Amino acid sequence: MATKTLYVGNVPYSATADTLQAHFAAYNSSNARLIDGRGFGFVDIDEDKLSTAITEMHEKDFQGRSLTVNEAQPKGTNRSSDSRGGGGGGGGRW
Repeated sequence: MATKTLYVGNVPYSATADTLQAHFAAYNSSNARLIDGRGFGFVDIDEDKLSTAITEMHEKDFQGRSLTVNEAQPKGTNRSSDSRGGGGGGGGRW
């Protein structure tokens, strides 16, 4: 069966990949990974359970914190708000 990846934010720093994976076990979770010192991570779940997992787990308590749960996006997606775009500034005389 195909899997999808969930982004899980607001994860307590005391959490482990094992406890995060266990928290999502109802959705056939696998390959949980936490980004050290950042308070977020990723969990793979069955593709057909994606919507249910997001609906049921978003803003749910996990070790005293309210999780942010949505579908993970490839790095670089939704970065259109970054206004540092090209063009070197400064130096010229007006």
